[in-house]
Amino acid sequence: MTDYNTKFNNDVRTWATTATNDLLTQFDVLNIRHVKRSPSAIPSKDALKNFLKARQGLVDTISFKFPQHMVFVHKGVSKGHPITNPRQAKEWFNPSMDKSVEQLADIVADNDGELIVNNFTIR
Repeated sequence: MTDYNTKFNNDVRTWATTATNDLLTQFDVLNIRHVKRSPSAIPSKDALKNFLKARQGLVDTISFKFPQHMVFVHKGVSKGHPITNPRQAKEWFNPSMDKSVEQLADIVADNDGELIVNNFTIR
């Protein structure tokens, strides 16, 4: 692996860790807590992870893994609160990613302007 690839991969890895920490901070800011009666055995905060995939020695995919029910928390819906009667949405993902993806775009631009950064959101 070249020094270029190592620097780029390290920069992206650092970004992914920072982005994950920003998401975890949003859990605290929005008071998202694990409750004992939750069907999920693991608190969502502990389940949030990032994964990097490399092709030909260069990171080309960044994924965030979290429980599916966190999408419903983000949207403000649940079994007792359908989309027609939503509870307060706790948008923990999109606002944080909106800020973070710009930093990732800068990393990519600084290292290789030909790579493409797709914006990702919970829709």
